[in-house]
Amino acid sequence: MADTKDMQKTSGPSRTGARFNVMLGTISLLAIVLMVNYIASRHPTKISISADRYQPLSPVTLQILKSVTNDVKVIIYFDPNEALFGHVQSLLSQYREENSHIVIEEIDYIAEPARAEAVKTQYALGPSMKDLIIFDYEGRTRVVRQSQLAEYDFDGLLETRTVKRKEFTGEAHFTTALLAVHDAEKRVAGYVVQHGEHGNGMERPDDYGQFLKLLQDHNVSVGNVKLEGLDDIPPEIKLLIIAGAETKIEEQEQAKLNRFLESGGRMLVLFRYRGRSGLERLMSTWGVDVQDRRVVDPTQKNNQAVGAFPDVAHETVRSLTQRKTGIALALPRPVRALAGNKMADAPQVVELARSTPSGISIVDYRDGLQHDPRTDETGAIPLMVAVEKGSIMGVSEGSTRMVVVGDSHCLDNFMLSQGGNRDFAWNAVSWLLDQSELIGIAPQPIREFRFTMTAKQMQTVQWIFLGGIPGGILFLGWIVWLRRQM
Repeated sequence: MADTKDMQKTSGPSRTGARFNVMLGTISLLAIVLMVNYIASRHPTKISISADRYQPLSPVTLQILKSVTNDVKVIIYFDPNEALFGHVQSLLSQYREENSHIVIEEIDYIAEPARAEAVKTQYALGPSMKDLIIFDYEGRTRVVRQSQLAEYDFDGLLETRTVKRKEFTGEAHFTTALLAVHDAEKRVAGYVVQHGEHGNGMERPDDYGQFLKLLQDHNVSVGNVKLEGLDDIPPEIKLLIIAGAETKIEEQEQAKLNRFLESGGRMLVLFRYRGRSGLERLMSTWGVDVQDRRVVDPTQKNNQAVGAFPDVAHETVRSLTQRKTGIALALPRPVRALAGNKMADAPQVVELARSTPSGISIVDYRDGLQHDPRTDETGAIPLMVAVEKGSIMGVSEGSTRMVVVGDSHCLDNFMLSQGGNRDFAWNAVSWLLDQSELIGIAPQPIREFRFTMTAKQMQTVQWIFLGGIPGGILFLGWIVWLRRQM
């Protein structure tokens, strides 16, 4: 029996050896944790595991954030109970993590009325203005309203009488605001008038007020331009907009437009249904064929055409192509590249969007649509083009650029919010004004749920993760060790 007991004592580990093993394992674990934390602090890496809140910032935003070397004050003037508050807060926190010069202040105008009133006075906010974000850099300010931060899905409006938020567009607006306050250069655009163009107000659905507001987001001031009486387009104007001229633009006026283009000018030209501006002749000298026809698509609602994208990678439509979002067009005319001009110095014309393969280009449309298979073209009809001449790879200054669209209604107050129209307008203006860094900031999807905690609840959760879980594991390990000693 004595020999058996001796064998039992010597066959397993001694108590001293077990204690040593436990102590060595604990020290090793602590050493590994310390080393991992040290390496993480020296080489931080962020991985987005959320499908909603924490989308990675676009390369465009990261590039602009790197250029900010002085403090930019960002004031979140918001009711925390608003649905988009969490999205705004989370996104701006990502900006601050990338650049500590983004200084964020949150103001709950309900809980802090005195501070809210001081901010209203300082930034000359109207009495009804609320739920907005203010960017302030050395006295230059830009305000982003909550109404600009989401795109909406109206598909269920008639059936359920509800409108859902579809996408969060905060990054595009925040990055633009940041660039606008950080960039002191103010660009000037001219809106051509006196030929029956669309109005520039907000009242009527076919006005261009919303589009002109989009230009202001690009740090662009817009003024009316009357071609009659001008010798030439003023040199301070960087972009001319001709939105649906109905009456004739005289030859001498078109000559001024041509000289503007020859000197490296930028133009956005939109042709109106049944318009008789005569600009088709000027466009032909720049390699663009604008036809006096009406494009319809029997497969679409009310025969309207939807601009899909050919196999091109042009900056103005690249993000829309990736998202498979079409451009809604009301009354489009065919716009395509003229065939046959292959000279080296000829303008480069790229087709941006076409109808679906079911499109029909109708010749006899002015007294009602009269489809004639003998004269009407069928198939994917080109609807808009981009034109560039004189550019050198990597250099945009000095080159002529144009975007020519066969439907002037697609950017009016009513149509601008349809499909990918606003994104196309944004990208087209960015390309025309050499602001390609603003192209392609895609909106983030919104899921209709929120998870909020108070500061006390957040502190409790932190202690659970930092102390409770590791402590529980150590406690279980200690219990196992005690049982082995018995």
